[in-house]
Amino acid sequence: MKKIVDKVTKKVNRNRLTIEIETKLKDYFLQESKILTEEEVLKIANQEHEIVKLLSRPQHEVGNYTNSNTKLKGTWVFQIKTKKPSTKPSIRGKISKIAKDLNAKREEEE
Repeated sequence: MKKIVDKVTKKVNRNRLTIEIETKLKDYFLQESKILTEEEVLKIANQEHEIVKLLSRPQHEVGNYTNSNTKLKGTWVFQIKTKKPSTKPSIRGKISKIAKDLNAKREEEE
């Protein structure tokens, strides 16, 4: 069984993940018609990001064929969990503090 997903484009803007998925058009009429499910899209989204909730989905179904309600391309928008910035001091900050302390000791000795 062939996969129907052809191209996946991911864009992250702050705490929003936008995924645009394009599917392959089936080659022959007799081939099985498939619809991309929300679970499959969630699997793709969860590969790199932790999803909080779905914000929007295409108004049409996305599948490997086209008709009035089914297209080959769709865009989903998810809210993702943002990573908190690290609170531990940077190496540069540590080295600057050590250098400042050494300079202070030297000045006290003189």
